[in-house]
Amino acid sequence: MSQMVEKASGFIRELREYAGPFYHSASTNALGGVVFGLLSYYFNPRIPMPQMFPYLFLRGLFGAGAGIAYSLGAFCFSLPYLDGFANFVDKHTRSETAKDVIYSFLSLGASLLILVVFAYFLFVVYSGRIPVKVNEGFDYLYLPWFVSSLFLANWAEVALIPVSGILLKASFRTVKRLF
Repeated sequence: MSQMVEKASGFIRELREYAGPFYHSASTNALGGVVFGLLSYYFNPRIPMPQMFPYLFLRGLFGAGAGIAYSLGAFCFSLPYLDGFANFVDKHTRSETAKDVIYSFLSLGASLLILVVFAYFLFVVYSGRIPVKVNEGFDYLYLPWFVSSLFLANWAEVALIPVSGILLKASFRTVKRLF
């Protein structure tokens, strides 16, 4: 058992060393995603969500997955031309919490930018309308609908993911320093 724990901690150390932006954003956004998943019932109480343990566990698990998905944009800061920015941040920022803040919000923005570019590419390929299967037939998604859905999204709820993750990680660090 100790060999497995040793390998897992070695993997985390290597991830932190070689993919620092992703480590900071994924760990922060995964924790924030758990909070988001657990609190999702309160965002829209009209949607029936049982408050029993298995359902809470699954919502927390899916929230962590969503937080990690929002962090995939942090891999951009490991690319050859953008790794200079990551090195600059690492060199001039001593606080781990500050790195969590910077990389969490940058990864959220980079992930959104990648999504929009990919969607635009699909709209170009499909001549301005993407076919979507609905029941037995097809309907189409148009670019103006996609853009308006981005503007109508509740970004305060999305921002809860990195904010709560940052607060949790900072709290864990404070408790760790006390003991």
